[in-house]
Amino acid sequence: MNPIRSELHRLVDALPDHKVRTVKQIIEIIIRENPWEELLASPPEVDEHLTEEEKLAINEAEQDIAAGLTKPWEQVKKELGL
Repeated sequence: MNPIRSELHRLVDALPDHKVRTVKQIIEIIIRENPWEELLASPPEVDEHLTEEEKLAINEAEQDIAAGLTKPWEQVKKELGL
Protein backbone atom coordinates (compact mmCIF):
# COMPACT_ATOMS: atom_id res chain seq x y z
CA MET A 1 0.00 0.00 0.00
CA ASN A 2 1.16 3.54 -0.76
CA PRO A 3 2.77 5.11 2.37
CA ILE A 4 0.53 8.16 2.19
CA ARG A 5 -2.56 5.96 1.99
CA SER A 6 -1.31 3.96 4.98
CA GLU A 7 -0.80 7.18 6.96
CA LEU A 8 -4.30 8.32 6.02
CA HIS A 9 -5.73 5.04 7.31
CA ARG A 10 -3.78 5.49 10.56
CA LEU A 11 -5.11 9.03 10.98
CA VAL A 12 -8.70 7.97 10.32
CA ASP A 13 -8.37 5.14 12.83
CA ALA A 14 -7.11 7.65 15.42
CA LEU A 15 -10.08 10.00 15.02
CA PRO A 16 -12.35 10.49 18.02
CA ASP A 17 -15.84 9.13 17.33
CA HIS A 18 -17.44 12.57 17.34
CA LYS A 19 -15.28 13.68 14.37
CA VAL A 20 -15.70 10.63 12.13
CA ARG A 21 -18.87 11.87 10.39
CA THR A 22 -17.32 15.24 9.57
CA VAL A 23 -14.17 13.68 8.10
CA LYS A 24 -16.28 11.21 6.10
CA GLN A 25 -18.29 14.06 4.59
CA ILE A 26 -15.13 15.97 3.69
CA ILE A 27 -13.56 12.93 2.01
CA GLU A 28 -16.75 12.25 0.04
CA ILE A 29 -16.78 15.84 -1.19
CA ILE A 30 -13.09 15.73 -2.19
CA ILE A 31 -13.70 12.60 -4.27
CA ARG A 32 -16.42 14.29 -6.32
CA GLU A 33 -15.69 16.48 -9.37
CA ASN A 34 -15.83 20.03 -7.92
CA PRO A 35 -14.86 19.38 -4.32
CA TRP A 36 -13.88 22.86 -3.13
CA GLU A 37 -16.89 24.59 -4.67
CA GLU A 38 -19.18 22.03 -3.07
CA LEU A 39 -17.39 22.14 0.28
CA LEU A 40 -17.65 25.93 0.42
CA ALA A 41 -21.29 25.89 -0.69
CA SER A 42 -22.35 23.40 1.98
CA PRO A 43 -19.79 22.82 4.72
CA PRO A 44 -20.19 19.57 6.62
CA GLU A 45 -21.96 19.57 9.94
CA VAL A 46 -19.62 19.66 12.86
CA ASP A 47 -20.49 17.37 15.74
CA GLU A 48 -18.17 19.15 18.15
CA HIS A 49 -19.78 21.05 20.98
CA LEU A 50 -18.37 24.22 22.49
CA THR A 51 -16.97 24.01 25.98
CA GLU A 52 -18.21 26.42 28.63
CA GLU A 53 -14.87 28.24 28.39
CA GLU A 54 -15.29 28.66 24.61
CA LYS A 55 -18.86 29.91 25.05
CA LEU A 56 -17.68 32.46 27.61
CA ALA A 57 -14.88 33.62 25.31
CA ILE A 58 -17.33 34.08 22.42
CA ASN A 59 -19.72 35.98 24.67
CA GLU A 60 -16.89 38.22 25.88
CA ALA A 61 -15.76 38.90 22.31
CA GLU A 62 -19.31 39.76 21.24
CA GLN A 63 -19.58 42.19 24.16
CA ASP A 64 -16.27 43.80 23.18
CA ILE A 65 -17.52 44.23 19.62
CA ALA A 66 -20.81 45.74 20.80
CA ALA A 67 -18.92 48.13 23.11
CA GLY A 68 -16.61 49.25 20.31
CA LEU A 69 -13.52 47.86 22.02
CA THR A 70 -12.14 46.17 18.90
CA LYS A 71 -9.95 47.45 16.05
CA PRO A 72 -10.48 46.90 12.33
CA TRP A 73 -8.12 44.32 10.82
CA GLU A 74 -6.59 46.92 8.50
CA GLN A 75 -5.66 49.07 11.50
CA VAL A 76 -4.08 46.12 13.32
CA LYS A 77 -2.00 45.24 10.24
CA LYS A 78 -0.87 48.86 9.92
CA GLU A 79 0.14 48.99 13.59
CA LEU A 80 2.11 45.77 13.19
CA GLY A 81 3.77 46.98 10.00
CA LEU A 82 2.19 44.30 7.84
